[in-house]
Amino acid sequence: MPSDIRHAPHILSYAPFYPIRGGGTLLYRHFPMPQPPLQQKARSLLGQPVGISLKNGQGVAGVLCQVQANELFVLQYLYQAQFATFHYPFSDIQDIHPFPRCRPGPLY
Repeated sequence: MPSDIRHAPHILSYAPFYPIRGGGTLLYRHFPMPQPPLQQKARSLLGQPVGISLKNGQGVAGVLCQVQANELFVLQYLYQAQFATFHYPFSDIQDIHPFPRCRPGPLY
């Protein structure tokens, strides 16, 4: 029996399982839910400074703090010593870009 097929009483995962028939016993085959590419990219950039291109043509910058369900949370500078966390739905985001590294020496 392949390792990705389990008897129903032994299912411990919260990932979706789909029933299949096998030898008179109802078995379940696990199919992991793929994440959209933009969510994968966001998860790989957690904790880093990013620039976010919005579909309306605007852009925002800050530290990517959290990716949750259908939105991401970005810590942004307001003024003086104040920061705030803003959330943006993935449906409003065109792309996410990591900040480039600083180059040593003069930039001329």
